[in-house]
Amino acid sequence: MTISAKNKIVLSVFLFFAIIVLVMTVFSYRSFSSSSYNSHMKELDTVSQAVGKAVKEKTNTYFSELELISKLYDGGSASDEQEQLAYRVNLLGQLSKQAGVKDTYYGLQDGSTYSIGAKGRVKNFNAKAAGREWFKRIFGGEKRIVTTPYVSSIGQTVMAVAVPISVAGQTEGVLCLNLPLTTITEITQTTLNFKNIFLSRPDGYIMASVDREQIGKSLWEVVPSLAQFKDSGSGDRVRFEMNGEEYEGSVYVIDSLGWKVWTYQKIEIIRADSTENLFFNIITAIVALLLSALMVAFMVKAVIFKPLVKVDTGLSWIEQGNLTHIVEERKQDDEIGKLMQSLRNMGQQLLAVVSEVRSTVASVSGGAQELSSTAQVLAQGATEQAASIEEVSAHGTDVPISVRMPRMREKLNAYPASLPKKRKRAERPSARLSRPCGKSLTKSP
Repeated sequence: MTISAKNKIVLSVFLFFAIIVLVMTVFSYRSFSSSSYNSHMKELDTVSQAVGKAVKEKTNTYFSELELISKLYDGGSASDEQEQLAYRVNLLGQLSKQAGVKDTYYGLQDGSTYSIGAKGRVKNFNAKAAGREWFKRIFGGEKRIVTTPYVSSIGQTVMAVAVPISVAGQTEGVLCLNLPLTTITEITQTTLNFKNIFLSRPDGYIMASVDREQIGKSLWEVVPSLAQFKDSGSGDRVRFEMNGEEYEGSVYVIDSLGWKVWTYQKIEIIRADSTENLFFNIITAIVALLLSALMVAFMVKAVIFKPLVKVDTGLSWIEQGNLTHIVEERKQDDEIGKLMQSLRNMGQQLLAVVSEVRSTVASVSGGAQELSSTAQVLAQGATEQAASIEEVSAHGTDVPISVRMPRMREKLNAYPASLPKKRKRAERPSARLSRPCGKSLTKSP
């Protein structure tokens, strides 16, 4: 299959631009993909940090409220035990209202416990005997604690937030509030309205999740591929698989509590902007290439091939021998214009040369005809002379010399008169014949 020169030029230009557009598209995609990826990951970093700080601030708020109430613990009348109990239960009520929780309580050194729900001492319960974590850790010397989540007496999964009750520099008891894990989940998801968050303890215990059924479970069991990142620190990036889909995320560690905030997003969503950008660039590139190909084809046809068609037509006429066809004059003084002008000049020169050749050929043909006629006359004269000589030879003995000589002289004199008079070359042979013959004849005895 033969490809025309025009199509070769258009195809070459198309391929050239296609390579350039392809390189630019790949470079643009990589650049945009990297920028988009970094943007998404920075967003995840920001969310994890914001959630971590929000949880930290909320927890500090609970501690501050507890510490404030603990300072008021010994402010009641010491003379009336019932009034002092009512005063302390009232403090628990204020704490419950300020913290927005339902269950607040305190325990004394002997393990006796008083709560807002019981409006006094909790019957049949002793924190010391039960070995409650909040009781042991505060009397063990810690100042601020958040316990491991557990199921409270009202059936909620909660964490005890506790501070010591100090009287005269001595720890007299423990002031606590039960913080539901659902409250922690609400804090994590409403901070920046971002749902894909895990909040876990260092041991992987899930305290907050978009799926509430996962709360209270081990993160390493829910998402096994995250177990390899259990020692990760703030700002670390993680990639894991969950429910058959790939995710990428960021980690933030709440230093004061040791908790970790895990923010994550599907990789296909992270790459969605890059994919859309690539698709848009490809469509734009295809449209641009088609338009450029059409423009190049139009320009090549108008600027190069249309004039070349005229040149080809002119050459075809010359090839067929028609030199009267004149190539159209081109106004643009470019390479094609010069070519057409050269062809135009060549046609005119060839026409002049051929005309001159034809004239010369006509002249030569006329001269040749005259030479042919002269040759025929000479041949005829020679034939007649030969016949005369034969006649003389045959009758030489019968006819007297006085009779034969005049007759022969008449024939020889009549021969030059029959030749053409316009050509001098034709006269010379007759002269040669007449003069020698006449001379020889007049001097014969």
